[in-house]
Amino acid sequence: MPKPVVVLAERIAEREVRRLAETVDVRIADAPAGEGLRRSLVGADAQIVRSTPLEAADIASGPGLRVIGRHGVGTENIDVVAASAHGIPVVNTPGANAHSVAEFTVLLALTALRRLPEITATFAAEHSIDGSLPGWLSRSGLLGAMLEGRTVGLLGFGAIGRRAATLFEAHGARVIFHDPFVTLDDPRARTWPGLLAASEVLSIHVPLTADTVGMLDAASLSALPPGAVVVNTARAEIVETAPLLAALDSGAIGVYAVDVFAPEPPDPADPLLAHPRVIATPHMAAMTHDAIGRMASSVVDGVLAVLAGERPLATVNPEVYG
Repeated sequence: MPKPVVVLAERIAEREVRRLAETVDVRIADAPAGEGLRRSLVGADAQIVRSTPLEAADIASGPGLRVIGRHGVGTENIDVVAASAHGIPVVNTPGANAHSVAEFTVLLALTALRRLPEITATFAAEHSIDGSLPGWLSRSGLLGAMLEGRTVGLLGFGAIGRRAATLFEAHGARVIFHDPFVTLDDPRARTWPGLLAASEVLSIHVPLTADTVGMLDAASLSALPPGAVVVNTARAEIVETAPLLAALDSGAIGVYAVDVFAPEPPDPADPLLAHPRVIATPHMAAMTHDAIGRMASSVVDGVLAVLAGERPLATVNPEVYG
């Protein structure tokens, strides 16, 4: 019998491609989107995507599709409703990149609190320093702040939020959280207003849904303590840009450390890229060799399970199983 055909919209870790090739026919899509992708899906049994959009028309072009694999956690780039209508399970990789993103979240918070970009730029431009470097730093008004003793609020307490909590607490921070999707019996849990009122550092860890779009609007941003640091490694659309820029301009928000944009890549004219109170990074929180390998392994596990007639560990549309 012919092997099942698995189409990769984008390449994944080579060791996982080799593992796939032991039992399936691995093909690389003619193009990451549009007609090239649709041609590749004709006769395919499975499709694995990273950030490639997979729309209803794409899914319909593969009448033999039995499973769609998402190399990552969020599935907003996949029309899950269309997949479900065709009875196709969508598997993802929850937890595979959690520690990588959590580490990067803490790094961004520390970078903001210690004023690292501002200090390194000023130091590099300084041509003559009298006395000691610590004395120059103090005279320049560039002293930063520590995480220890500060209240860090986590919006979302899933796999990444929980890992981040552990790391923040290891630095001596007081962690609180609000999760709009679950109710937890945890003394650190807060209402949304309660989280905003106390968070000197607010870190976002919720998925992008109709309920979370614009969750940090003008009212929410103004409810944070003056000079608060906001860290966003989740999705750009959760924070409304216009009130954020106004809060940064006024100093009501001290720093916005952001790893995600809409669209991606961002417009070079995006005002966030040049704002002096913004630390902008290129969607790199999960981009470590370790996390990429774990995500590839996890999505291959899920796809191979479905092709073998088994139920995968992580399915975003379990209703297809009845």
